[in-house]
Amino acid sequence: MISGLRAWLIAYDVADPRRLQRVHHFLLKQAIPVQFSLFAGVFSDQRLRATFLASAAFLNSSHDDLRAYPLPKLCDSTLFGPGAAPGGISLPSPGTPLWRILQGGRFF
Repeated sequence: MISGLRAWLIAYDVADPRRLQRVHHFLLKQAIPVQFSLFAGVFSDQRLRATFLASAAFLNSSHDDLRAYPLPKLCDSTLFGPGAAPGGISLPSPGTPLWRILQGGRFF
């Protein structure tokens, strides 16, 4: 993996529809949507902190939840149902490092 970068899943649960829309649109600029409230991206520690701080401006800490989960260097996935990934993103072969899948332009 590129030094200092790591793949993360970012998940949120937002009670208010307006706050939910704001955080969703913000995260669309930061990572790849995996499901409606779940994003995957490659971040440095500093960029992940900055993303969380910026996201916090849209959230109410008494009612909303925002979390990040580090992903292993190699991970496989199993899918069922339609995905929320934007067009043009295809699934890699098993064993492909996730950071390689997620790397590119705006994602780190």
